[in-house]
Amino acid sequence: MSKKIPLKNRLRADFTKTPTDLEVPNLLLLQRDSYDSFLYSKDGKESGIEKVFKSIFPIQDEHNRITLEYAGCEFGKSKYTVREAMERGITYSIPLKIKVRLILWEKDTKSGEKNGIKDIKEQSIFIREIPLMTERTSFIINGVERVVVN
Repeated sequence: MSKKIPLKNRLRADFTKTPTDLEVPNLLLLQRDSYDSFLYSKDGKESGIEKVFKSIFPIQDEHNRITLEYAGCEFGKSKYTVREAMERGITYSIPLKIKVRLILWEKDTKSGEKNGIKDIKEQSIFIREIPLMTERTSFIINGVERVVVN
């Protein structure tokens, strides 16, 4: 059975048999949530970027004398607003620093096994600037608004 659907000034006949009450999902919200879960942890879960770092660390030298451990990551604040980044022709981003712990092991000269910890140094290391997503679900790269398309 046909239904009359008004379309501006004229009527169109709708011959569909299934109801058209389907809600269209907000695809931009999905992208935004995905990017946010990559950068920031929610509900006690690890963020995606922390999972990446934890999969890489700890790093050991070939003689097992030195171990480099991951101790966390921190994000700084953006130096510029979205508008300022566009006007200056720069990327709207935040600095990413990771905290690493360098452990020097004391080794037994005869057996070559670890006896204990000789020294521990902890330091924050700047990794890079991470582009931030704007409210419009886009990125500002070199002052130009860019959109990610899958």
